Amino acid sequence: MTIWILLVVAIALSLISLKWINMLFSLAGSIGWLALWMYNLDHPPTGITQGSNIHEFMTYAFIIMAIATLFMFFRNRNRGYSGYPRTAPEQAEYDRQVKAPPSQVGGLMNRTNEEYRERVRGALRNNRRR
Repeated sequence: MTIWILLVVAIALSLISLKWINMLFSLAGSIGWLALWMYNLDHPPTGITQGSNIHEFMTYAFIIMAIATLFMFFRNRNRGYSGYPRTAPEQAEYDRQVKAPPSQVGGLMNRTNEEYRERVRGALRNNRRR
């Protein structure tokens, strides 16, 4: 029964580490798989003889899952919120949308009369609603 609980915990920690890209979550997932590996070495599941091919396969599978969970962090850390890596054109478009346009050099004196009036009226209107 304990092996099933450890298996569910290890799978849950691995899924959490894939969903939220964080080193601590990935480390916890790897530790979960290593705990399952250690438990498997000391107490093989019922009906499986210690040292049999199935027992060795399970041992190797748990070690591989621990390493894979940790390496998934390094693979996913450059991904954005969507989980998909951005290509160069997508990154350029994202940078263009996120970055503000460069402000005008100089102060209010370098603006046209209409731009100046619009800015002053906007500033006055915002103060009235406070």
